[in-house]
Amino acid sequence: MTQDPFNSALQQQVGRQSSRGIEWSGAWRLGYGFSIEANAALLCARFDDFNETENGVVVSRNGNTPTNIPEQTANFWLTYAPTHDVSVGARLRYVGRRYPDNVNTVPIPFYTVFDASAQWQATRNVNSVLYLRNLANRAYAVTSETPAEWLLGPARSAEAVATVKF
Repeated sequence: MTQDPFNSALQQQVGRQSSRGIEWSGAWRLGYGFSIEANAALLCARFDDFNETENGVVVSRNGNTPTNIPEQTANFWLTYAPTHDVSVGARLRYVGRRYPDNVNTVPIPFYTVFDASAQWQATRNVNSVLYLRNLANRAYAVTSETPAEWLLGPARSAEAVATVKF
């Protein structure tokens, strides 16, 4: 089932859709407290048998990409832990373009976001982390319900988290 782009209360039956792709991930300890983690995915998702009713007319969407499905994603983390109790890290997130509707005429642009974090294990039972998100303060769309309405990702922000075990 897929949502009707002109009436969010309606769902339309998709006959068949398929996807093929490849995903890669890896992690390496570089020494001296540095480590790298990375992953990437390439995807080809398509409607194989989907006739959508639009304004009373049946239109084939065969070969189009389903809504909000990126064909490329990638993440890269660099972490430095000078001691067992302290670590700092940086992350780069990439999400490729997506389409907000089954027509695939206006893509949602790709985005790249840079985040950072610092963690301190104060005691065996107390951990604190500072997350800094979207450091470049970029405006980017994470998803969409319709071609005209995009949900924007969060602006630059900071979050402090303390975890206490007892």
